[in-house]
Parts: sequence; C-alpha cells; structure tokens
Amino acid sequence: MIKQTSTVKVTNAIPCRRPDQSNNAQGLPSPLAPMASAATLEAMSTEKRSLYHQLLQLKVDIHYDDARLDEWLENKKFIVHKAAYLKDQLGHLKMRWFTPEQIGLNLRLTQ
Repeated sequence: MIKQTSTVKVTNAIPCRRPDQSNNAQGLPSPLAPMASAATLEAMSTEKRSLYHQLLQLKVDIHYDDARLDEWLENKKFIVHKAAYLKDQLGHLKMRWFTPEQIGLNLRLTQ
C-alpha cells in the first residue's frame, strides 16, 4: 500500500486596507468648505440644490460652487448612492466630514 503524505502551507495573512481609506483620510469634525447662504441656494437650480443638500447630509465636504456638482447632475442618483456606500465603508469614521477626493468621488464617471 502506498502511503500519501500531504503538505500544508501556512501563510501569515496581511490584512489589507480598503482602497478608499488612507492614513491621511481621517476626516474632520466639521466641514472646511463654507455653507451656501440662503441667497446662493435660491440662485441654484432645484436639482443642483437637492444634490448639494444630499451630499451635505452624507457629510461630504464640498463647496457650493464646485464645478463637479454640475457634472454630477446627470448621474445624481448614482453619485448619492456611491457617496453613501463609500462613507459606510469608513466604519467608525463615517460620521466625520470628508472631501470628495478622500472618499473616492473625485474619479470621473465613465459610461
């Protein structure tokens, strides 16, 4: 009878960091970008104002005059869902304020 031996290879797993987190991305307790005044909000289109408010609710630190808001209007639902998902991945840091770059929203949408 032939005796078979098996070899077990043990490796130490190195925990990998989520790609959207970095050591520098700890967030801030309050936003750096100024909040839009009532007059500025009134001058915005309804859709842009809605997107701006949704991003603020998700604690995305974005300036009210940021050009990306106009770019993101076509895919508003996707942007809000992506921001919510990315913020959720931050665990205990999700209640802090992050810039779009820190959470990965700065990447252009390709369709």
